[in-house]
Amino acid sequence: MSSERFLAFDLGAESGRAVVGTLAGETLALEEIHRFANEAVEVRGTLYWDVLSLYNNLQKGMRAYAQKFGPEVDAIGIDTWGVDFGLLARDGALQFVPESITPQGLVASLIPTMANQALGQYTSQWYVEKVQILDGRMEIRIR
Repeated sequence: MSSERFLAFDLGAESGRAVVGTLAGETLALEEIHRFANEAVEVRGTLYWDVLSLYNNLQKGMRAYAQKFGPEVDAIGIDTWGVDFGLLARDGALQFVPESITPQGLVASLIPTMANQALGQYTSQWYVEKVQILDGRMEIRIR
């Protein structure tokens, strides 16, 4: 029976890993071959992805795969938290270091939109202008 082998990278908010999936018939076997920390870098109060570390660890995961299974792979996939992004130039160069939108930052950015949609159904007198989460406390500015 022939098998197919896949290399998957999971880039989480705090750690990442490379996992090999081997599909033989109806059986899928998973094996973690590389694990690493994924720590955002804070610069002047803003968190950024450490893209060079991520790139380095993707390469380490590919090397670990090649050392164990050889150079052939049926597919490679990367799973990330899908709200952060980087823009690439035509030549593939990264145009800026992507900001890391933390769960708190995401919540703070979504609350005004959701609240204003809900409030708009009932009144036009209030408008949620800004939400901040500081030290576990939420502050909401309404005008």
